[in-house]
Amino acid sequence: MKNDNKGNPFVNLFVILVFGWIMYLIFTTDSRSQKQREKEDAKFPKIESFSLEIKGRLVKIGGSNAYAGRKLLYFSNGQKAAVSHDIFNYEISNVSIEYFMQPGDSIYKPSNSDSIFIYRGNETYYFLLGKYR
Repeated sequence: MKNDNKGNPFVNLFVILVFGWIMYLIFTTDSRSQKQREKEDAKFPKIESFSLEIKGRLVKIGGSNAYAGRKLLYFSNGQKAAVSHDIFNYEISNVSIEYFMQPGDSIYKPSNSDSIFIYRGNETYYFLLGKYR
């Protein structure tokens, strides 16, 4: 009996087509994700940006479709910003700023500063960019 290692040509063709389809999906998804990140970065500058000034009342906090863990901030004056999870104030909370902020808070971040001030009611809270324990 002859042992033929060529296999069924239809199975081989199917495997090649499935592999090709998977590669196509990987490349097109990556390309779409990159375009979505670029659009979001243009509309929502990072609050962590040293030169960015933020001054306004927070109207809405949304989730990012382009980055995991990033929150999108909408202000009453039309300004927008994005915040990630590397801004803390351990004196008041062990959570980062994006979980502390609430709609209705007034936010002030001076340009060329590493401090962010949150005004809620009669209280003022401050957070430092990149400040860890």
